[in-house]
Amino acid sequence: MAYTIQTPAPAQLEYINKWIKDYSFPTDVYVYACNITMKKCQRPNVNFTESILKRWKEKMCIHLLMHRLLKISAIKR
Repeated sequence: MAYTIQTPAPAQLEYINKWIKDYSFPTDVYVYACNITMKKCQRPNVNFTESILKRWKEKMCIHLLMHRLLKISAIKR
């Protein structure tokens, strides 16, 4: 299966800008949420990604996420 990188549609850009403004997460967190979305939905779905980010923000678990992302990046090296 080939993956192509496409420019986000205007509606997708609105979500991305909202995430950056409202959540203020590090970029790796958005990428991680998008990766989870792709694994679960098999295609881009900003509503699903939004629900993930919202849940993480509500639970204030950003420190745990960053710890997990650091572990993942260390394993990949």
